[in-house]
Amino acid sequence: MPENRPQRSRQRFVVRFDPSGLRCSCPEGMTVLGAAQKAGVTIPSVCGGAGLCGKCKIKVTQGVTPITDVEREWLTPRELREGIRLACQTRIIGEAVVQVVAPAEEGQVLETGIHRQVYVRPAVRKRYVELPKPTLEGNPFDWEDLCAQVADCKDSRPYDVNIWGVLPSRLRKWDFRGTAVTLNGRLLDFERGNTRSRLYGVAVDLGTTTVVGKLIDLVDGSVQAVASSANPQRIYGEDVVSRVQHASKGKRERRELQKAAVHAINSIVERLLAEARVPRRFVYELVVDGNTVMNHLLIGA
Repeated sequence: MPENRPQRSRQRFVVRFDPSGLRCSCPEGMTVLGAAQKAGVTIPSVCGGAGLCGKCKIKVTQGVTPITDVEREWLTPRELREGIRLACQTRIIGEAVVQVVAPAEEGQVLETGIHRQVYVRPAVRKRYVELPKPTLEGNPFDWEDLCAQVADCKDSRPYDVNIWGVLPSRLRKWDFRGTAVTLNGRLLDFERGNTRSRLYGVAVDLGTTTVVGKLIDLVDGSVQAVASSANPQRIYGEDVVSRVQHASKGKRERRELQKAAVHAINSIVERLLAEARVPRRFVYELVVDGNTVMNHLLIGA
Protein backbone atom coordinates (compact mmCIF):
# COMPACT_ATOMS: atom_id res chain seq x y z
CA MET A 1 0.00 0.00 0.00
CA PRO A 2 1.26 3.49 -0.76
CA GLU A 3 2.45 5.40 2.26
CA ASN A 4 0.27 8.37 3.24
CA ARG A 5 2.60 11.28 3.76
CA PRO A 6 1.38 14.57 5.16
CA GLN A 7 1.44 17.38 2.63
CA ARG A 8 4.10 19.98 3.20
CA SER A 9 2.52 23.27 4.21
CA ARG A 10 3.72 26.30 2.33
CA GLN A 11 5.89 28.76 4.20
CA ARG A 12 4.81 32.35 4.69
CA PHE A 13 7.02 35.36 4.16
CA VAL A 14 6.75 39.05 4.96
CA VAL A 15 6.89 41.39 1.98
CA ARG A 16 7.44 45.13 2.41
CA PHE A 17 6.47 47.63 -0.25
CA ASP A 18 8.32 50.92 -0.62
CA PRO A 19 7.89 53.87 -0.58
CA SER A 20 4.60 53.29 1.32
CA GLY A 21 6.16 50.94 3.87
CA LEU A 22 3.08 48.69 3.80
CA ARG A 23 3.69 45.04 4.66
CA CYS A 24 1.84 41.78 4.29
CA SER A 25 2.41 38.12 5.09
CA CYS A 26 1.90 35.94 2.03
CA PRO A 27 2.34 32.25 1.23
CA GLU A 28 5.28 30.97 -0.77
CA GLY A 29 4.52 31.11 -4.48
CA MET A 30 2.16 34.10 -4.44
CA THR A 31 2.89 36.70 -7.10
CA VAL A 32 4.14 40.10 -6.03
CA LEU A 33 1.02 41.56 -7.67
CA GLY A 34 -1.15 39.35 -5.47
CA ALA A 35 0.83 40.38 -2.40
CA ALA A 36 0.40 44.04 -3.35
CA GLN A 37 -3.35 43.58 -3.68
CA LYS A 38 -3.42 41.96 -0.27
CA ALA A 39 -1.42 44.80 1.26
CA GLY A 40 -3.54 47.48 -0.42
CA VAL A 41 -0.68 48.73 -2.58
CA THR A 42 -1.60 50.03 -6.03
CA ILE A 43 0.53 48.68 -8.86
CA PRO A 44 -0.59 49.47 -12.44
CA SER A 45 -1.98 46.34 -14.08
CA VAL A 46 -3.94 47.09 -17.22
CA CYS A 47 -4.24 43.41 -18.17
CA GLY A 48 -5.19 42.29 -14.66
CA GLY A 49 -2.05 40.23 -14.12
CA ALA A 50 -2.12 38.23 -17.35
CA GLY A 51 1.37 39.30 -18.43
CA LEU A 52 0.07 41.11 -21.51
CA CYS A 53 0.75 44.79 -20.77
CA GLY A 54 4.15 45.09 -19.11
CA LYS A 55 2.92 47.91 -16.85
CA CYS A 56 3.35 46.33 -13.41
CA LYS A 57 7.03 47.17 -13.04
CA ILE A 58 8.69 46.74 -9.66
CA LYS A 59 12.24 46.57 -8.36
CA VAL A 60 13.23 43.58 -6.24
CA THR A 61 16.50 41.68 -5.98
CA GLN A 62 15.94 38.90 -3.45
CA GLY A 63 13.30 36.56 -2.12
CA VAL A 64 11.70 36.01 -5.54
CA THR A 65 11.73 33.52 -8.41
CA PRO A 66 14.10 33.86 -11.40
CA ILE A 67 13.31 36.02 -14.43
CA THR A 68 10.68 34.52 -16.74
CA ASP A 69 10.46 34.50 -20.53
CA VAL A 70 7.50 36.88 -20.37
CA GLU A 71 9.62 39.40 -18.48
CA ARG A 72 12.40 39.12 -21.04
CA GLU A 73 9.87 40.10 -23.71
CA TRP A 74 8.68 43.22 -21.91
CA LEU A 75 11.79 44.43 -20.10
CA THR A 76 15.03 45.75 -21.58
CA PRO A 77 18.39 44.16 -20.69
CA ARG A 78 19.24 47.28 -18.70
CA GLU A 79 16.03 47.05 -16.67
CA LEU A 80 16.71 43.40 -15.93
CA ARG A 81 20.23 44.21 -14.75
CA GLU A 82 18.83 46.89 -12.43
CA GLY A 83 16.44 44.42 -10.80
CA ILE A 84 13.30 45.58 -12.58
CA ARG A 85 10.65 42.85 -12.72
CA LEU A 86 6.98 42.42 -13.57
CA ALA A 87 4.85 42.00 -10.45
CA CYS A 88 2.46 39.57 -12.13
CA GLN A 89 5.29 37.22 -13.15
CA THR A 90 7.45 37.41 -10.03
CA ARG A 91 6.64 35.01 -7.20
CA ILE A 92 7.59 35.19 -3.53
CA ILE A 93 9.99 32.53 -2.21
CA GLY A 94 11.45 34.46 0.73
CA GLU A 95 11.47 37.73 2.67
CA ALA A 96 11.45 40.58 0.16
CA VAL A 97 11.48 44.36 -0.14
CA VAL A 98 9.64 45.58 -3.23
CA GLN A 99 10.08 49.03 -4.72
CA VAL A 100 7.08 50.16 -6.77
CA VAL A 101 8.65 51.65 -9.90
CA ALA A 102 5.57 53.09 -11.62
CA PRO A 103 2.87 53.95 -9.05
CA ALA A 104 -0.52 54.75 -10.48
CA GLU A 105 -1.17 58.47 -10.86
CA GLU A 106 -3.96 59.89 -8.73
CA GLY A 107 -4.78 62.78 -11.05
CA GLN A 108 -7.71 65.13 -10.53
CA VAL A 109 -11.26 63.93 -10.13
CA LEU A 110 -14.14 65.85 -11.70
CA GLU A 111 -16.60 66.46 -8.86
CA THR A 112 -19.04 68.84 -10.54
CA GLY A 113 -21.01 68.86 -13.76
CA ILE A 114 -23.96 70.52 -15.47
CA HIS A 115 -26.47 71.88 -12.97
CA ARG A 116 -30.22 71.86 -13.50
CA GLN A 117 -33.29 72.32 -11.35
CA VAL A 118 -34.25 69.14 -9.52
CA TYR A 119 -37.36 68.70 -7.39
CA VAL A 120 -36.59 66.60 -4.34
CA ARG A 121 -39.03 63.77 -3.69
CA PRO A 122 -37.28 61.51 -1.17
CA ALA A 123 -38.68 58.16 -0.14
CA VAL A 124 -37.92 59.08 3.47
CA ARG A 125 -39.95 61.87 5.05
CA LYS A 126 -40.27 63.43 8.49
CA ARG A 127 -43.13 64.99 10.41
CA TYR A 128 -43.16 66.43 13.92
CA VAL A 129 -46.15 65.20 15.95
CA GLU A 130 -47.65 65.84 19.38
CA LEU A 131 -49.88 63.01 20.55
CA PRO A 132 -52.61 63.26 23.20
CA LYS A 133 -51.41 62.01 26.56
CA PRO A 134 -53.14 59.06 28.24
CA THR A 135 -55.43 59.92 31.15
CA LEU A 136 -57.13 58.00 33.95
CA GLU A 137 -60.33 58.18 31.97
CA GLY A 138 -58.69 56.39 29.07
CA ASN A 139 -57.17 57.68 25.85
CA PRO A 140 -54.46 55.00 25.67
CA PHE A 141 -51.83 55.26 22.97
CA ASP A 142 -53.17 54.06 19.67
CA TRP A 143 -50.95 53.17 16.76
CA GLU A 144 -53.61 54.45 14.38
CA ASP A 145 -53.52 57.85 16.10
CA LEU A 146 -49.85 58.20 15.28
CA CYS A 147 -50.38 57.21 11.65
CA ALA A 148 -53.28 59.63 11.38
CA GLN A 149 -51.05 62.54 12.38
CA VAL A 150 -48.40 61.63 9.83
CA ALA A 151 -49.77 62.80 6.48
CA ASP A 152 -47.81 60.31 4.37
CA CYS A 153 -48.25 57.33 6.71
CA LYS A 154 -50.28 55.23 4.28
CA ASP A 155 -49.68 51.87 5.95
CA SER A 156 -50.04 51.17 9.67
CA ARG A 157 -47.42 48.41 9.49
CA PRO A 158 -43.94 49.69 10.46
CA TYR A 159 -40.83 48.74 8.52
CA ASP A 160 -39.30 47.34 11.70
CA VAL A 161 -41.70 45.55 14.06
CA ASN A 162 -39.23 46.16 16.91
CA ILE A 163 -40.40 49.76 17.04
CA TRP A 164 -43.66 48.49 18.53
CA GLY A 165 -41.69 47.47 21.61
CA VAL A 166 -39.72 50.71 22.10
CA LEU A 167 -42.23 53.35 20.98
CA PRO A 168 -44.42 53.43 24.15
CA SER A 169 -41.40 54.03 26.40
CA ARG A 170 -40.04 56.67 24.03
CA LEU A 171 -43.35 58.51 23.99
CA ARG A 172 -43.58 58.57 27.79
CA LYS A 173 -39.96 59.68 28.10
CA TRP A 174 -40.32 62.39 25.46
CA ASP A 175 -43.68 63.72 26.69
CA PHE A 176 -45.54 62.22 23.72
CA ARG A 177 -43.78 64.51 21.26
CA GLY A 178 -41.27 63.69 18.58
CA THR A 179 -40.52 63.29 14.89
CA ALA A 180 -41.99 60.41 12.93
CA VAL A 181 -39.74 59.09 10.15
CA THR A 182 -41.52 57.28 7.32
CA LEU A 183 -40.23 55.32 4.35
CA ASN A 184 -42.62 54.99 1.43
CA GLY A 185 -45.52 55.73 3.74
CA ARG A 186 -44.58 53.30 6.52
CA LEU A 187 -43.15 54.23 9.90
CA LEU A 188 -39.39 53.72 10.00
CA ASP A 189 -38.42 55.39 13.29
CA PHE A 190 -39.55 57.87 15.93
CA GLU A 191 -36.97 60.46 17.02
CA ARG A 192 -36.74 62.76 20.00
CA GLY A 193 -37.61 66.41 19.45
CA ASN A 194 -38.11 68.16 16.14
CA THR A 195 -35.57 66.78 13.65
CA ARG A 196 -37.45 67.61 10.44
CA SER A 197 -34.57 69.73 9.15
CA ARG A 198 -32.04 66.92 9.63
CA LEU A 199 -32.81 64.68 6.69
CA TYR A 200 -29.91 63.63 4.46
CA GLY A 201 -29.02 61.21 1.71
CA VAL A 202 -25.82 60.24 -0.11
CA ALA A 203 -25.44 59.89 -3.87
CA VAL A 204 -22.42 57.94 -5.13
CA ASP A 205 -21.08 57.69 -8.68
CA LEU A 206 -19.14 54.42 -8.76
CA GLY A 207 -16.94 54.83 -11.82
CA THR A 208 -14.34 52.49 -13.25
CA THR A 209 -11.55 54.94 -12.46
CA THR A 210 -12.94 57.19 -9.74
CA VAL A 211 -15.63 57.28 -7.04
CA VAL A 212 -17.48 60.53 -6.29
CA GLY A 213 -19.99 61.06 -3.51
CA LYS A 214 -22.28 63.93 -2.52
CA LEU A 215 -24.15 64.53 0.72
CA ILE A 216 -27.60 65.87 -0.15
CA ASP A 217 -30.02 67.75 2.10
CA LEU A 218 -33.27 65.92 1.30
CA VAL A 219 -35.35 68.83 2.57
CA ASP A 220 -34.27 71.37 -0.06
CA GLY A 221 -32.01 69.35 -2.38
CA SER A 222 -28.85 71.33 -1.63
CA VAL A 223 -25.41 69.72 -1.76
CA GLN A 224 -23.77 69.82 1.66
CA ALA A 225 -20.43 68.18 0.84
CA VAL A 226 -18.53 66.51 -2.00
CA ALA A 227 -15.76 63.89 -1.78
CA SER A 228 -13.93 61.71 -4.28
CA SER A 229 -11.21 59.10 -4.57
CA ALA A 230 -9.66 56.70 -7.03
CA ASN A 231 -11.50 53.40 -7.37
CA PRO A 232 -9.44 50.88 -5.33
CA GLN A 233 -10.61 48.08 -7.64
CA ARG A 234 -7.93 49.22 -10.08
CA ILE A 235 -5.35 47.10 -8.26
CA TYR A 236 -7.16 44.16 -9.85
CA GLY A 237 -7.19 45.73 -13.32
CA GLU A 238 -7.36 49.18 -14.86
CA ASP A 239 -10.43 48.58 -17.03
CA VAL A 240 -13.71 46.69 -16.75
CA VAL A 241 -12.52 43.84 -18.98
CA SER A 242 -9.59 42.97 -16.72
CA ARG A 243 -11.81 43.19 -13.64
CA VAL A 244 -14.37 40.89 -15.20
CA GLN A 245 -11.55 38.45 -15.94
CA HIS A 246 -10.42 38.67 -12.32
CA ALA A 247 -13.97 38.16 -11.02
CA SER A 248 -14.39 35.14 -13.31
CA LYS A 249 -11.62 33.30 -11.48
CA GLY A 250 -13.85 32.44 -8.55
CA LYS A 251 -15.88 33.47 -5.54
CA ARG A 252 -12.87 34.77 -3.61
CA GLU A 253 -11.89 37.10 -6.44
CA ARG A 254 -15.45 38.45 -6.72
CA ARG A 255 -15.43 39.06 -2.99
CA GLU A 256 -12.15 41.01 -3.31
CA LEU A 257 -13.65 43.34 -5.90
CA GLN A 258 -16.82 43.77 -3.86
CA LYS A 259 -14.90 44.60 -0.68
CA ALA A 260 -12.81 47.18 -2.56
CA ALA A 261 -15.94 48.95 -3.82
CA VAL A 262 -17.67 48.85 -0.42
CA HIS A 263 -14.54 50.19 1.28
CA ALA A 264 -14.39 53.09 -1.19
CA ILE A 265 -18.04 53.99 -0.62
CA ASN A 266 -17.71 53.78 3.18
CA SER A 267 -14.63 56.01 3.08
CA ILE A 268 -16.44 58.55 0.91
CA VAL A 269 -19.41 58.61 3.31
CA GLU A 270 -17.14 59.13 6.33
CA ARG A 271 -15.43 62.07 4.63
CA LEU A 272 -18.77 63.63 3.64
CA LEU A 273 -20.13 63.42 7.18
CA ALA A 274 -16.93 64.83 8.65
CA GLU A 275 -16.87 67.77 6.23
CA ALA A 276 -20.53 68.68 6.76
CA ARG A 277 -20.50 67.76 10.47
CA VAL A 278 -23.60 65.63 10.08
CA PRO A 279 -24.20 62.70 12.48
CA ARG A 280 -24.48 59.34 10.73
CA ARG A 281 -27.91 58.68 12.23
CA PHE A 282 -29.44 61.46 10.12
CA VAL A 283 -28.46 59.84 6.80
CA TYR A 284 -31.41 57.76 5.65
CA GLU A 285 -30.80 57.00 1.98
CA LEU A 286 -27.82 56.03 -0.15
CA VAL A 287 -27.97 55.67 -3.93
CA VAL A 288 -25.11 54.19 -5.98
CA ASP A 289 -24.95 54.68 -9.74
CA GLY A 290 -22.51 52.93 -12.05
CA ASN A 291 -22.26 51.03 -15.28
CA THR A 292 -23.50 47.46 -15.49
CA VAL A 293 -20.15 45.91 -14.57
CA MET A 294 -19.58 48.22 -11.59
CA ASN A 295 -23.07 47.49 -10.26
CA HIS A 296 -22.59 43.73 -10.53
CA LEU A 297 -19.17 43.86 -8.86
CA LEU A 298 -20.64 45.93 -6.01
CA ILE A 299 -23.26 43.30 -5.20
CA GLY A 300 -20.75 40.47 -5.64
CA ALA A 301 -22.45 38.98 -8.69
